[in-house]
Amino acid sequence: MSSATAIRAEAVAAWTLVYEADTAKALGRIQHMLKHGIPEGHHGEWLGVCLALTPVADRCEHWGDRKTCIQCLHQQIEVEDAERRGARRSR
Repeated sequence: MSSATAIRAEAVAAWTLVYEADTAKALGRIQHMLKHGIPEGHHGEWLGVCLALTPVADRCEHWGDRKTCIQCLHQQIEVEDAERRGARRSR
C-alpha cells in the first residue's frame, strides 16, 4: 500500500467514526457536498461519510457497499457460477 493510499485509508476511517457518531450531521454533510461539490482534499471525508451511512453488515473490504460494489458483485457472480456448475455435475 502506498503512503498516499494509507493516508487516505486513515482519513476515511477517522471520518467514518466522526459521522457514525452523528448520522444527522452525516446526512447534512452529504447533502452539502452533493449541492456544492466535494472540496479539494476532502475525498476521504466523502468516503467516510458514505461509509458511516452504510449499514455495517453491508460494508465490504473494497471501501464500499457490498450491494453496489463492482468487486463484490463480480465475486458473487463467480460463486454463483461455480455453484451452478457443481449442481450440474452432481445431477
